[in-house]
Amino acid sequence: MALLDKINSVFERFPERPAFCIEDHFYTYSELVTRVASIMKLIDNFEKEIRIGILVRNDLDTYASILAVMFSGKTYIPINPKHPLAHATTIIEQSDIKIVLARTDEQIYPGVKLIDYTAGPQVDGPGAIKVPEFDQKGRN
Repeated sequence: MALLDKINSVFERFPERPAFCIEDHFYTYSELVTRVASIMKLIDNFEKEIRIGILVRNDLDTYASILAVMFSGKTYIPINPKHPLAHATTIIEQSDIKIVLARTDEQIYPGVKLIDYTAGPQVDGPGAIKVPEFDQKGRN
């Protein structure tokens, strides 16, 4: 069983169990999968080869964004918003990032499209995610 299949199985089997504890707040797998599915809807229309930057923070949307990108069969590159703009811009340019998942109040990086991951459509919890099919070399 592949990693994403195992994660999806946990989503379905234990929806009310805690998935994360962030700053003393517990989030269930159901809450996590709802956010993952919502973010997936935002990025589904982009080609598989695209690299997506994620502004990483210790919040549910960051973790959900990472999983959404993985479930979409795309690649993500973490970007630390606390680093200087020049450093982040270098990462974006060298990685050929075209899209950054972030909140609308985040730093705007030149040459990339900012997608507000908090604005995704609402979707139902477990069962809302389709695990992509991968061949033996990990391609879908």
